[in-house]
Amino acid sequence: MQVNEFEIVLPAGAVIERAASGYAVRCTASTAPFKIAFENGQGGITFEKGLSVRANEAFSRFTLMNNTDAEITATLVVSDSDLTDDRLNITGGGLMLESKPKNGDVRVYEVNGEMEVADYNPKRRSIRFQNLSASSIVLNSGIWLRSLDSFETNATDAFSALEVGNNRGRLVVFEVSE
Repeated sequence: MQVNEFEIVLPAGAVIERAASGYAVRCTASTAPFKIAFENGQGGITFEKGLSVRANEAFSRFTLMNNTDAEITATLVVSDSDLTDDRLNITGGGLMLESKPKNGDVRVYEVNGEMEVADYNPKRRSIRFQNLSASSIVLNSGIWLRSLDSFETNATDAFSALEVGNNRGRLVVFEVSE
């Protein structure tokens, strides 16, 4: 597999042609959107961080166009095979992420036999169960969680858990209420 990475500076209003062979291009960083076109340089598509394009046929060059009044810096990866970028990429104006819900609760239970793990809660917005044990755990006599399985619902019911096997089960409960 052939992979090349390019750091490119596009001056305001510039059109730059770059020689590079491949089938796929991914933009891993950019300060603003720009256009990219292949072979003939006509038209082009808007390109920015997180986007990729795979051509049906191999290309030997591409053209980058900056139609703005400001300089754009971008990092492009060109390859002769598909490119996958699994990093989390979240953008948006006014977006706020919280590491813990304001009214959230996280509990860990050692399940040995049958036991109640969540009370009835009419203000519950969601509840998630994660089985961290090697054996299965059954919720409310019917929801089977194998090892590392999880289950999420917005039900307000009470929940019981039963460890299946001879081990102590470990169950994590994430609950969010109003």
